[in-house]
Amino acid sequence: MIRQRFRISIGQFILWSLTAVGLFLSLWIIIPAPIFSLLTLSVGAPEISPAIIGLNLVALVLSAIVYGWQYPKQSRRLFVNLSCIALALGLSISPLLQFSATHQQAELAVTNSLGRDYLDRIPQSARAQMRSQPFLLDTLWRGIPSPAVRIDRHIPFAAADGTQLSMNVYRPARVGKYPALVAIYGGAWQRGSADGDEEFNRYIAARGYVVWAVDYRHAPKYKFPAQIDDIRSAFAVMKLQAASKETDLDRVAVIGRSAGAQLAMLAAYRGDLSIRAVVNYYGPVNLTAGYNEPPVPDPIDSRAT
Repeated sequence: MIRQRFRISIGQFILWSLTAVGLFLSLWIIIPAPIFSLLTLSVGAPEISPAIIGLNLVALVLSAIVYGWQYPKQSRRLFVNLSCIALALGLSISPLLQFSATHQQAELAVTNSLGRDYLDRIPQSARAQMRSQPFLLDTLWRGIPSPAVRIDRHIPFAAADGTQLSMNVYRPARVGKYPALVAIYGGAWQRGSADGDEEFNRYIAARGYVVWAVDYRHAPKYKFPAQIDDIRSAFAVMKLQAASKETDLDRVAVIGRSAGAQLAMLAAYRGDLSIRAVVNYYGPVNLTAGYNEPPVPDPIDSRAT
């Protein structure tokens, strides 16, 4: 009897632990982060929602095993546990339920800008490397395969105020001449490095681009316009090394995330290079409005930033 109760208590401990973790992670899908240390949870939970769904389903099965054969003796605990799991499942499924509508809106924006036949204008060799769908569930577990690429790391391009700046260049495995993507990392203008987002940079390079991942000086030690000056210095070196790095300067795009996207927008309109496109991932474009009307909650302390 003691051994049996011990087994039950262990099973209940594991079950309630899984339930608590699943509910905790699921809640961050809808709860905005109040402080910076929790921002990763608020941003990351929707992105890994399929994995959280799996965790909640495991908790559901375990609940049936632990409490099912004790029903109705343990009906109250079973009800509480199932209620928590149901709430967690509802929250964790919500990002997937929104995906189809979001994708349709994005596709409509692309076709309105580029025309409905934009896919037909992409070379067949490039189309063959495109994913069949923008979101494939199996890649959550196995990852997105990326063929081998050539990488030149830590190429110096500036030494402003004694701060050594460098860039990484990712090239396709086969020698040739390719369009370029200049990648600028985010981090509230205060943190990060050119080594960030390497998996993405490798992925893009494997599909026929030269990716120039550049660095810049960080605030608050170095105040604006130090950051955009550094990006312009990187452009100057990029011009000098374009031939050796197999880069077609007539086909250059710039991509940035968050603070990097703001710098990408500024850089694209300065005229240092003939930028053909800007990819702005959640970059702030009206800093005055952001200062006057900071969000609530405000995990990055917008005004100080």
